[in-house]
Amino acid sequence: MKRNYFSTSGMDKKLTLIFAILFMSITFSFACGIDFVLTDKSGKEVKPEHVKNGETYTLVLTYRYTHGNCGVDLKDTDYKTDGIKILKATEWKKENNVYVRKMQIRIVDNKKDAVSLNVIRSCNRAGLNATFTLSR
Repeated sequence: MKRNYFSTSGMDKKLTLIFAILFMSITFSFACGIDFVLTDKSGKEVKPEHVKNGETYTLVLTYRYTHGNCGVDLKDTDYKTDGIKILKATEWKKENNVYVRKMQIRIVDNKKDAVSLNVIRSCNRAGLNATFTLSR
């Protein structure tokens, strides 16, 4: 019996699909990451239900590279807000193998059920699209 190595059986297609999904999940698991912490004027962490319209808070962003040779500078990070106003922000500062940036923010829309800050880093790898949301 002659076997054609270029045709694929149903099982071969399933294995190919499984390996493709596995490869993509491993690739995306190495995307850069960011964490958010909201604090009040005294530096204590604030829970979303305690946030008040018009009040000023500090949003601490902690960013970690997963690609040691990332071609996108931290200064090229984009921010989109919805119901939040960025009053001022520090530059990114390296602290213990992560980068930290503090933003002074004000909640400007109390009519919405949720306000948010979206952080976007576009690159040819996995990039980053993370959102800090205050649901009230």
